[in-house]
Amino acid sequence: MDKQSFLAYFSGELNTQASLLYEKLHLSKRNNCPVFTSEFYIPEIWTKLLEMSKNLNVQISSYGISEISERRMLVFNPQEYVELPLVIIKVICSSNYKVNTHGDYLGALMSLGIKREKFSDLILTDDGLVFATFKDIANYIISNLNHIGSSPCTLEVLNYVEENYPKVCFEEFKILCSSTRLDSIVACLLHSSRENAVDSINSGRILLNYLTIKDKSAAVSLGSTLTIRGKGKYIIGEVAGTSSKGKTWINIKKYI
Repeated sequence: MDKQSFLAYFSGELNTQASLLYEKLHLSKRNNCPVFTSEFYIPEIWTKLLEMSKNLNVQISSYGISEISERRMLVFNPQEYVELPLVIIKVICSSNYKVNTHGDYLGALMSLGIKREKFSDLILTDDGLVFATFKDIANYIISNLNHIGSSPCTLEVLNYVEENYPKVCFEEFKILCSSTRLDSIVACLLHSSRENAVDSINSGRILLNYLTIKDKSAAVSLGSTLTIRGKGKYIIGEVAGTSSKGKTWINIKKYI
């Protein structure tokens, strides 16, 4: 695939990132060796690359802070036993008076002059935060991040291995929907009207399998991951039965 055809898969605002990825892709093919990206990419990029991998004649793998990560770094032409250039950083806050938010942690990291693309999703824990980043900037973060807002913090560097991933927990419940259309399921999850659900879809707040979707009539299949920005991330489970009025009970798992 030539570069022009490759870039055509991505929207104009993503062309700069896509162009750099094309160069890394061809470097890996030319030298027949693994090539790592130096940034974490949003789903609009990495999902398309994984889908395109067969047409590109190259294997592509993606890595984040867990199996449900939205932001992932990529490896072109991965080979067994190649060590990834990643570490996991655990941030522990010592304040007993303030519960820091996702925005507090993001602001503290960005204030160090680090681009958002240099670290993965930020996963809140009971005592702080866990995220993945690149080895070459880990020491800089450790040396300079000592407060989250007014809260003192300590940092620990962990090996990038699955047992150090943050634990994924779910809240499980059922919703009663008139159909498995996107707008119907979003309305049920938001406890809102179908009209409000459509507004959320049109505004770009809804991601289906990590991609923004604006087709309100799209079918949501079993096992799909549905993200509602500002509300949460959900796995759409099996149909659990029907009501006396013909509506469908659907099992839901919400990430917490």
